[in-house]
Amino acid sequence: MPDRNEEYLLYQTLIGTWPLTELTGGEYEAYKDRVKAYMGKALKEAKVNTSWINPDRMYEEALDTFIDAVLDRRGPNAFLDDLLPFQERIALCGMHNSASQTLLKICSPGVPDFYQGMELFNFSLVDPDNRRPVDYALRIRMLAGIKDDMARKDHPVFAKELTSSMKDAELNCI
Repeated sequence: MPDRNEEYLLYQTLIGTWPLTELTGGEYEAYKDRVKAYMGKALKEAKVNTSWINPDRMYEEALDTFIDAVLDRRGPNAFLDDLLPFQERIALCGMHNSASQTLLKICSPGVPDFYQGMELFNFSLVDPDNRRPVDYALRIRMLAGIKDDMARKDHPVFAKELTSSMKDAELNCI
């Protein structure tokens, strides 16, 4: 447990949602809980080894134990030693891809569809993870900082600074 497809889904999920900055103990535990909730929902909806109608509690608990084991930071962990450098290499590509898609959405004909509070990189999973409160104060501070920088700096230089600081902790707020 988990089966090969579920394990592959877990690895994809970790690559796509791994925070860009180091997490404290409590933040790391919260991240693990989010991953467990997502995987539990995904497995139930897949209806292969458990489901909403016919839950297999032992299987679900074994999945949680597996997730705890692969994400255990208390000692040496060969999985994390392999995962983290790989994730770091492709995270920047993912951020550039996301920015490119947003630019296309803004510049394409029609009215772009933006969800309120999704102005920053968002590593949310499905319900209920994607219903966490939006930090509007952070967004207001960031927008004020961008406006100030745009007024003081040459725009091409400022754009280069923005793209080179995409992994800043302030941008990794969700």
